[in-house]
Amino acid sequence: FGRPITIYRSAQESVVVTNPENNYLFQSAPFNSIVNTVVQSGIAIACVLYGKKETEAQFKGTQSDYSAAQNGKPLGQIRAAGPVDIEKKEARLKLEVLSIDRQVLNLVGAPLGIDFGSTTVNASSQIDLAKNGKVINATGQFDVGRFSLTQKGLTTPPLDLKVGYNVSVDQTAQSALVRAFTLNATQNQKPLLTGSLAQPMKLDWGKTDSAVEDSALELAVSNLNLADWRAFLGTNVTAGQVSLTLNLLSKKAGKSLQLDVSSQASGLAANFSGSAIDQADVTLRVRGQVDDFNAIKLD
Repeated sequence: FGRPITIYRSAQESVVVTNPENNYLFQSAPFNSIVNTVVQSGIAIACVLYGKKETEAQFKGTQSDYSAAQNGKPLGQIRAAGPVDIEKKEARLKLEVLSIDRQVLNLVGAPLGIDFGSTTVNASSQIDLAKNGKVINATGQFDVGRFSLTQKGLTTPPLDLKVGYNVSVDQTAQSALVRAFTLNATQNQKPLLTGSLAQPMKLDWGKTDSAVEDSALELAVSNLNLADWRAFLGTNVTAGQVSLTLNLLSKKAGKSLQLDVSSQASGLAANFSGSAIDQADVTLRVRGQVDDFNAIKLD
């Protein structure tokens, strides 16, 4: 049978109960041993299996909803809904990540001295599992609003980032197909980073040689102000604007990858171990090839 369950989590342990009115964590330990600012709860659907007959049952319309709060303020939400067949290892799930902000992101960033500021993360994805879990299809988008980092008193300018994808992986055939990929980042509503596939890209790491058309991934960075990103680059670089283009050509189902990178920097100013560069213009061109995912050649 299935029934709602409640998950309680503290810094030390997690407890699953079928009675949402019973919070074991607070009833079984002194209050001062619980870190109450990280206690979280979520609601899901539980399936209790008692034997072979029950293991053949299917979840239909399964839905789970996990949310977190700190001092009564919501920290974000994760949702999953859709049919799941445990026996066949098949599923069709819609996943959503809603309103994740600095309070959650700083759990990772704080130990590194990073503050995510006004950053918010939202994502949605449709994930399908088929053929005993060997075939995975994922379609979705990933949105980061006002992405900004502060480290050692330096703050990056806010960016808006959007990523869209449509990917399938066949573990039996040892191949993956990227049907679509888009990447767009804007700063002050102006394009900073763009990326897209010219056509679907197939990657085959097996021994078969399948005849597929060539595909190309194109990335471009426009007018990146290096002074804005000293939180990443360090204080040695004080000025300069960089533009970059990257072209990745996939041949023979990804077994031959050709890379072409060109970059231009203008007004570059930096100081490295007493050696200063001021108002320099630099051009860089790199070409390379990767064969069979292991042999690398640079020109």
